[in-house]
Amino acid sequence: QNKKIKEDVSNAFNAVFLSGNFDKSDWYIDSGCSVHLTSRKVWLKDVNEEIEQKEITIANDDKWVVSCAGEIEITTIAANEEFSVKVSNVLYVPKLMTNLLSVSQIIKNNNKVIFHKEGCDIYNKNNQLIATASLVDNVYKLNWKTQLNLAGLATSGEV
Repeated sequence: QNKKIKEDVSNAFNAVFLSGNFDKSDWYIDSGCSVHLTSRKVWLKDVNEEIEQKEITIANDDKWVVSCAGEIEITTIAANEEFSVKVSNVLYVPKLMTNLLSVSQIIKNNNKVIFHKEGCDIYNKNNQLIATASLVDNVYKLNWKTQLNLAGLATSGEV
């Protein structure tokens, strides 16, 4: 397993996600998040209950329980196309208000994240645009299709 997942993660995500109204079905791109995090266990595939990382330390120094980890497939929308994006090593944290994709983990997997005034773009290792996020209330909300509507995928990628 990835050593970073085994360690205690400090400042796992930005403090903005501790307050405010976030939907448990949304995904956000977070440069302050050191690992991918989800509030929805039902989305995880290949669930591993025997993880070494049992908690994360959040921005206000509270510690939240990590119940398990797994993989999630997200259908993103970029340039009017749909992409099936596999996200590995996603930690399930029941107390989370939403779902967070770690910029550092995206980049570690040979992808590129480019921020601009409207949001950000994510390119795969082949320099193909596979995901976008819109800047909404000072956070980067991923443009994606909900889990209920996953038909008609065009291309695949991995973050």
